[in-house]
Amino acid sequence: PDPRSRGAIGLGRSASEVVMTWVQTYTGVRFDLLDPKPGMVSLTDIAVSLSRQARYNGHTRHPYSVAQHSCLVADISEILGKESTTRWSFGAHGLMHDAAEAYIGDIVTPFKRCWTIDARAEIVAIEHSIHKAIAQRFGLEWEVPPLVYQADRIALQIEKRDIVKDFGLDWGLPTMDLLAWKDCRIRAAGPQEAYEDFLMYAYELEVK
Repeated sequence: PDPRSRGAIGLGRSASEVVMTWVQTYTGVRFDLLDPKPGMVSLTDIAVSLSRQARYNGHTRHPYSVAQHSCLVADISEILGKESTTRWSFGAHGLMHDAAEAYIGDIVTPFKRCWTIDARAEIVAIEHSIHKAIAQRFGLEWEVPPLVYQADRIALQIEKRDIVKDFGLDWGLPTMDLLAWKDCRIRAAGPQEAYEDFLMYAYELEVK
C-alpha cells in the first residue's frame, strides 16, 4: 500500500485521499519526508529551523536551541577526534547529527520510548532516510561515527549541568566525570545568534 495513505481512515479521511507527507521549508522547498532527495536539502533551511527549535521542549533555564546543541556536539567531537587517524570528519558529523530534525522536529527521548516497537521502527526508518539524504548532500559518510555518539552523550551531561534546573530527579544517566569539561560552559543565545553560529561553524568545517 502507498505509505502516503497510512492512517487516512483513522483521521476521518477517505481511503483514496492522499495524505500530505511533505513540508514546506523556509526557502520554499517541498521536502518529501517519505522520499527525501539530496537536492531538497538546504543548509539555510537546516540552520533556520534548528536555531528556532528548543531542546528539552523548552524546559531550560534560558532558551537553548538544537542549533546550539549541534555546535556543542561538533566542538566535543573535534576535541575527541584530535588523536584519531581515521577518515572521519568528526566536527562535520557532530554539527549535522541532528540535522534531520529540521524536517521532522526535535522529539524528546522519553516520548520516543512511549512508542510501540512497530511505530518506533517506522519513524526511525524515515529519520534515517532523511539523514542519508543530508549526508549525501554535504558529502558526508552515511554512517555516523561512534565518537559522535559519545560526544552527544557528553553534551547531554554538560547541558544537564548548565541549563536544566536541578530538582534532584534521576534521569537514569551513567555517572560521568565532567572535570575535563569544566571550562565548557553553555551561554544563552537567541535564534539569530544561534543561526549565525551554526552557519559559521558549517563553513569552517566545509559543510556547504
